[in-house]
Amino acid sequence: MGMRRSFEGEVLIDKGRFYGFNLGADFCAEHEWGIKGLKHAFGIGLDPAQFGVENRRVTNVPKDLEFKSKFTFKTAVNQSSEMSYLFYDNLYGEKKISNYMIGHFAPSKSLLKNDKDNVYGAAWDEKSFAVSATYPHGEEQLKELYSAIKNKEAAIWVGGGGVFLNAGLVIVIIPRLPSNMVEKMAAVDKERFEIEKEVQTSGIREFLEEKGLRYFALAPERESSGKIVYWLNPYEQDIHNYGWFHEDDLRQWADGKGPIMKKEAKS
Repeated sequence: MGMRRSFEGEVLIDKGRFYGFNLGADFCAEHEWGIKGLKHAFGIGLDPAQFGVENRRVTNVPKDLEFKSKFTFKTAVNQSSEMSYLFYDNLYGEKKISNYMIGHFAPSKSLLKNDKDNVYGAAWDEKSFAVSATYPHGEEQLKELYSAIKNKEAAIWVGGGGVFLNAGLVIVIIPRLPSNMVEKMAAVDKERFEIEKEVQTSGIREFLEEKGLRYFALAPERESSGKIVYWLNPYEQDIHNYGWFHEDDLRQWADGKGPIMKKEAKS
């Protein structure tokens, strides 16, 4: 399908210094499938024992990564305009980027939340991304980000969303990251690792699969009590409730009982 234009992103600034972009997202399938292709291309997450930013560090630089300092293109109303861009898509390689593709990521109004001058544009999917800036505004930022990727001092991940929100593609310069962010990312990753170990030990996913119970999402979190709770978004929502449930609730579901069943939903 190819990359899709994204919205509600952010230029990331700490103490007046640029350190990256959150490219934002849109409510489309391309922004819900993760970034498996980008991880493979940029050598990200190769060691599951690493936590935090190191688990998201670029360790490979694909030859198709492209930075243009100044590029002239035609706008939707056939006017000439200039932009800088950072672009990766292995399907394009050395081919000329078409105006159709440019339309997906060219600078435009209100794409990034803190972009008051409408300088930036962005698009991405699981295997490609592009971020642009009206020339000469933002050119230096894109150049710095490109250099960081080339030097393997950059990190890429999907973040900033949540259960009810699509998360944006984040690309940052590692040495410029706020120290509290680095520490928090490591702590969150370690906790996710521990949660996943508990989920695997419980065998709940295998149990539900064996019972033929299907769902769009089953996301575990830890309650303040220390107990694991799951966000369940099940199939057949005419008879099933979605929401937060414990393992016992999920096991009752297999017997057609408990709070997941609408006829026995808790008030």
